[in-house]
Formats: sequence, C-alpha cells, structure tokens
Amino acid sequence: MEKSIENIWRQGFLQKDALVAPQLNNLYNKKSINFIEKLKRMFHYNHYFIVVLHLISMAIGYFMGGIYLCLFMGIIFVPILITSYKTLKSMGLIDYNSSCYQYLITFDGWIKSAITNYTKVFRFFYPLFFLGLFVGLWLSKSEAILRKFPDAYLVGGVPLFIILAIVVIVGLMIIFGESIYKIDLKLIFGSMFKKLESMIAEMEELRK
Repeated sequence: MEKSIENIWRQGFLQKDALVAPQLNNLYNKKSINFIEKLKRMFHYNHYFIVVLHLISMAIGYFMGGIYLCLFMGIIFVPILITSYKTLKSMGLIDYNSSCYQYLITFDGWIKSAITNYTKVFRFFYPLFFLGLFVGLWLSKSEAILRKFPDAYLVGGVPLFIILAIVVIVGLMIIFGESIYKIDLKLIFGSMFKKLESMIAEMEELRK
C-alpha cells in the first residue's frame, strides 16, 4: 500500500503547475506517507486492544459473578467492537487517487467522523462497564461488606447508601461520558492529531 501511495503522490501535494521546488514536494510526500502509515497502525493496535480488553473483562466477570456477569461484560463490548471494525473498514475505502494534501484533508475528516461514532458508544459504555464491575464486586464481597455495615438499611439485600452512590456515579458517567472518552482519546492519539493538524496547516500556508 505504501508503494501505491508513493506512486500516486509522486507529483507532490500541490497542483501540477504549482511553483514549488521538487525537493520540498518530496519532503512533504515522505512525511505524509510515514505519518499516515503510523497513524493507521495505531488504529489497528487500538482495535486489537479492545478485543483483548473484551476477553479479559469477560474472564473477570466470570470469576467475580459467574456466567451471567460474563455475558453482560461481553455484550456491552459488542457496540464498541462493531464500531471499531466499521472504522477500520471505512479507513481502507479512503481514496488515494489524489495529492497527499487532499488525502490528509480526507483522512482528517475521516478521523473526526470516527471520533463522533466512538463518542456515541463510549458515552454509555463507561457507566455500564462500571455497573458490571460493581455487580461483580458485590457478588464476590457482599458478605464482607454487610458485616462491615451491619446496621445499614437494605434494599433488595444491598445497603441503601451503596445504591445511592452507584446511581450518582452512573448518572455522572452518562452526563460526562463524552468528556471522559475525549480525555482517553487525547492521552492515546492527542500528539498524532496535533501533528496532523500541523502538517495540513503547513501545506495550506505553502499553497497560498
């Protein structure tokens, strides 16, 4: 794929008649190719990480709460896995038959669209994941917790103050789920996204 991109972008990131030194064109071609391939690998690694986390979460659910919690932890990952798979598939459909400048613009738009799709999913994943962990913790440690708070008012066998705390935390996660995801995203891809914006800005300045 890298060779095909090199062949397509051989004429440079500007129009054919642009008065830009060939050396400068080649420099930005190489920078763009290397950067894009690195960013694509990161998206693939992220997909594999989600798959591994999915399996680990199911195993934790099984050991903490049995088969039903295992299934719950597995089901809440399904929307993320589907979104990740569709994201990688759509990345492969981006048209390479253009200048590298135009490709970077298209790639930037694809990233923003992918972030929007992931945000919708993670906004509800975080509270569900936390709820699953709490259920597993309660099932495995309920006797010890009840012994520690013998006078607690129980609702369905669960201390009321714990239920209220869970409701508040889950509610806050739903409200701030988008912000939480963006923080995670910034930690993983933040530097790469800034570099992409910087490269596009440099090319646009030269096009002027």
